[in-house]
Formats: sequence, structure tokens, C-alpha cells
Amino acid sequence: MGFYDHFSQEEKLPTKYGMDLVRRTNKKILYIFKELIKNEYINILEIGPGRGVFAQLCRDEKINYTAMEVNPILASSLKNEGFEIVMAKVPPIPLASNKFDIVYMNQVFEHMNNPIMAQELIKECYRVLKKGCFLCIISPDYLMWKEEFFNGDYTHNYITTVRRLKEIYYDNDLDIVYVNYFSTTFSGELTTYFLSIISRVLIRSRLIYLLTFGIISEERIYKLRVTLLRSLIIIGKKR
Repeated sequence: MGFYDHFSQEEKLPTKYGMDLVRRTNKKILYIFKELIKNEYINILEIGPGRGVFAQLCRDEKINYTAMEVNPILASSLKNEGFEIVMAKVPPIPLASNKFDIVYMNQVFEHMNNPIMAQELIKECYRVLKKGCFLCIISPDYLMWKEEFFNGDYTHNYITTVRRLKEIYYDNDLDIVYVNYFSTTFSGELTTYFLSIISRVLIRSRLIYLLTFGIISEERIYKLRVTLLRSLIIIGKKR
């Protein structure tokens, strides 16, 4: 078994509806990127592509795309689909300096083991970015996830909040250009706050499982619940 193989377990595979939500969210992210980078030619590095939803969107938009993936199953699957995949665990980033317009991490940065590792990864992202280009991190908002931040994934170690990420961006010469929150396809601080509160109530209750007479597994229900817990998005510009 390899690192993060549990991500490929059948019960953890997304439903058709779940994949649709992921696509719609990633389309919004890609729209933000295209507004930031006005060039016709955009070079994007995604760290931790998962099942390749964002990769496919970049292909559809004819965007030059590279990804780094540590899990051999996921990396092999994406390579077979024709994507440029570098199999490596970050940090470091074994790629040339000043190469990318966007470095994108979605649900990755919280997996850093400690602040030192987090700092090293930010420095590496800064190095591979072109001057005036952008680092985007999307991670769980610990202030709303609370204990579910650790319960939801055994590899979550580095606590992520807007304040903490602003500080690490600032210390690495990245100017903040965009900050927001989202839950599934909903965005905005207030809306996502209430969705997170609803989700936290559901997490503490087995009512949905009992009402479905166990037809829907607890794992599937749990994934639905944590999907409603809000994530943060923060984009910084390299000075």
C-alpha cells in the first residue's frame, strides 16, 4: 500500500452528483485564474491533482498544465490520460524556477507536517512562479471544521485559517490579491458560515443514516457532511 491509497477505496469514490459539484467549483476557480492572468498562454502547476477534475478543465480550455502527485495509483491514472505528471512528494518541487503563472493547491497545504515544512513549500512555490504571478491555496477553514479537521483525514497536520495563511504569504513576499470562503458551489463568509453550522449539527447525529435504514453508508453520509464545512481560498502575487 502507498501513501494516500485509502483515497481510492470504493466507498470514498465520489458520486456522480459529487463529481458535478467538484467540477462546478473548479470552473469557478479557473475563471478567477483567467481573470488574473490576461495572457492567452497560461502555464499552471497543480500540486495534488487528485482524480484530475481541474486537469481536465485545463485541457478543455487548452491551458498548459503540469501536476505533481505523490500517490502512484493517482499519478499513473492521470499519466494514462495524457497529462504531464511529476511523481514526487513536496517540498521540494523538482521543477525549474520562474516557470509558472499559477501554482495551485486544493486541499493539500493542510497535509504539511509542521510550520517548517509549510514554510519550505511556500518558498518552493515562490521559486517556480514567474515574477508578478500567483499562488493559490484552498484548504479547510479550521475555525469551522474544529475537531473534524483531524478526524476527517489522518494526514491533516498543519492548521489552516485565513489569518495563518495571510501571515505565511506575507513572510514570503506574496501580496494578497483574493480571499474568500466556499462550501460546495456556495461562496461568501456568511453563507458558508451557516452551511458549516448545519453540517456540524449533522456530523453529531446519525439521523440521516437511520432514516435511510442503512442503505446509504455512513462513509457516504460523512462525505456529504464534511463537504458542507467551508474551505478558504487565498491567492497571493509574487513580488
